[in-house]
Amino acid sequence: MNLKSKATKNIKIKIKKAIWHLVKPFLPFILLIVAIILLVSYFLDGIFIQAVQSDSSNLEQEELNLKNMCIEKAEELNTCNNFLDNIETDKLLDLDDRENSKLLQWSHLYTIVTLSNLESEKEYTKNLVDNIGNNFISTFKYQTIKIKTEKFQDENWVETESKDAYVLVESNSIYGHYTYSYKDTTNYLDNGNTKITTKEFVEEKLEGDKYSMLKSYLKDNLKIEDEDMDTYIDLVINSSTGYYDESDFQGNNNFVGIGMFIWPIPNYTTITSNYGYRVHPITGQYKLHTGVDVGAPIGADFVAMADGTVSTASYVSGYGNTVIINHGNGISTLYAHGSQLLVKTNQYVTKGTPVLKVGSTGNSTGPHAHFEVRINNKCVNPLDYFEYFEGSK
Repeated sequence: MNLKSKATKNIKIKIKKAIWHLVKPFLPFILLIVAIILLVSYFLDGIFIQAVQSDSSNLEQEELNLKNMCIEKAEELNTCNNFLDNIETDKLLDLDDRENSKLLQWSHLYTIVTLSNLESEKEYTKNLVDNIGNNFISTFKYQTIKIKTEKFQDENWVETESKDAYVLVESNSIYGHYTYSYKDTTNYLDNGNTKITTKEFVEEKLEGDKYSMLKSYLKDNLKIEDEDMDTYIDLVINSSTGYYDESDFQGNNNFVGIGMFIWPIPNYTTITSNYGYRVHPITGQYKLHTGVDVGAPIGADFVAMADGTVSTASYVSGYGNTVIINHGNGISTLYAHGSQLLVKTNQYVTKGTPVLKVGSTGNSTGPHAHFEVRINNKCVNPLDYFEYFEGSK
């Protein structure tokens, strides 16, 4: 190395030392400022995510008014034409709430009204909602059954209790026309000394076309062509599980878990709202959806995706009945909107254990399964942990 190169090298070393001596006293303050910036950024991000998840925060007053009118009208349409033993009733009566999966949701009506008004742009009035809503009157027919309890006494069966219950035998709603069949069944208790005779559900049968009521309205009133019918039906029906984006709808898919995860809703794989920011196709609102919604009826099993310890099993604002499972290593999964909690906090569960029954509690407009995957308390795309195999079992 020549003299000039050595001199240059020494100068660089001296400059670095001088800079270090200048910076060194302030280094703790610099690190503190960086830490504060990162911390503030983290909390602001969390606050933003919570804010954009609020269902009504970005709704204009006109949209809020329409929503409220649709809620009131949907409730009326679900109870105005029901029958118990051929006598009119304004109640929903099924012993197992079987009609819940066939109810007209306010979001169905909201979407239909908005679609119907796209060209005319009329003011959203109660009269407009009534006129359109009256095309979707639901009918639920019930039958009275006896639930009889008998005890074996003195070598004879003695009836100790008999009470009436009601079962759904026919429904006609936006979902289509269905009939329901039952069979007599006897259950024995107390080592066979008590028997309960009742009716057991056998099957639900579709009579005619699915969504026939909706199809008729779309064809007759909105002049929807046959080739576009499925798209419009998907738009209306899937509005009951949140913000629907056509690119997310994947039909009867089959998902297989990668590594530690299994699919959490056995036998139900129709995704109705995916993870990520979504634009509502009608209102244009842009919001973050932190999990995945899957179409499933009330009462379907929601199972643990992996072994772990239940950290939450309670009602959570917005999420309704919720279970959160800690799988270790900063990984947790969330299961929301359930109709029934099946586990308790601090309980250890294994992969595939039912933890929740699908429902519609919390900020939900219809029965569906919402689940999330969280890494170090941050939501990630759950579908990154599953593989799709068309036609797989």
